[in-house]
Order: sequence, then C-alpha cells, then structure tokens
Amino acid sequence: MFLTQLFKPFGYFKIKLRHKWRIDWAVPAILALLVLWLIDKTIAVTSISASGGIAALVLSFLQTLPGFYIAALAIICSIRNPRLEKSFDGEPPKIIVRVRGEETPVKLSRRRFLAMLFSFLTAQCLLVIAYSIIYIALNDFIASRYTIFFGVNNLIIYVNAFVYLTLVCQLSVVTFWGLYYLGHKLHTSEHETE
Repeated sequence: MFLTQLFKPFGYFKIKLRHKWRIDWAVPAILALLVLWLIDKTIAVTSISASGGIAALVLSFLQTLPGFYIAALAIICSIRNPRLEKSFDGEPPKIIVRVRGEETPVKLSRRRFLAMLFSFLTAQCLLVIAYSIIYIALNDFIASRYTIFFGVNNLIIYVNAFVYLTLVCQLSVVTFWGLYYLGHKLHTSEHETE
C-alpha cells in the first residue's frame, strides 16, 4: 500500500492517449541521441559530468523546478473553473481504473489530467535531481579511477550519458506539453483551429 502511494505520480504513464508515447519516450530519446552525438563531436562525453560541466549546470537549474511544478499543481487542484471538470474535446485522455474488481476505462477531466501530469513532473524532477548527483559522482569514478579492459568503461559512460540525457529531455518535452495543455488546449474548443 505504502509503495503504491509513493509511486502514484508515475501513474501518468498509464494515461491512454493517441501518440502519447511519442511525447513520453520517442522524442526525448531522439533528442538525447542528438545531444549526445553533438557533445561527442564537439567536446568529450566525460565532460558532461565533469566539475562545472553540463550536468552540474543542468542540476542547478533543475533544483528550482519542483517549486514551480508544485505551484502549478496547487493552482490546478484549487482553482474553481467549470471547464476543468470537463474532458478535452476530441479524443480525451483515459485511464484504466478498478471498479469493484473490474478494470474500466475512465475519461479524464482536464483537471485530473493536468494534476496527474504536473504530479508526474514534480516526482520526475526530484528523481532527475537525485540521478544527476549520482551521475556526476559515478561518471567521475568510472572515467578516472576504474579502467575495464576492451573499452567497457566507455560503453558505461555512453549508456549513462544517454540515460541521463533521456531523462532530462523527457522532463523538458513533457513540461512543454503540459504548458501547451495548460496555456492553450485548456482554453480552446474543438471548433477552433490552431
């Protein structure tokens, strides 16, 4: 029960919406590969985790984000707006819930969708902060003190960099998607053109 509650913000991944996997995984992974390639071609991948490197700069920025996500979550949950109780026009996001032992798809209201999204972003940001700290420490250790034959340590450095960049890109892409829903989609009807 306790672990279920602890990981509830990641229930965001259970939301069913056409093409959502692109926002959650495909675009962040492609961006991470592109950034990793650019870093590899311009500076060394190990410089991501170096003292004062990219990860340290990203970490200092990430530490400010949870407060903004929590503020957005508080506003979404407390504002009285009848539009928030309606589902989105067109194909609304859905989630599967258990009702009397049976799994039932439920259309999410705008409020519930946005609350789940910003709850996820808050939790994801906290995890990326923790991962950033571990990433910096682990990569320095692997790059400078621990040499494995046949370049396995280079593989570990690249995989670690890819995972880190994917998480950071996922946080960025989903944040912009949340801002799109919060700032635009929430206030338009299906009859308006974009």
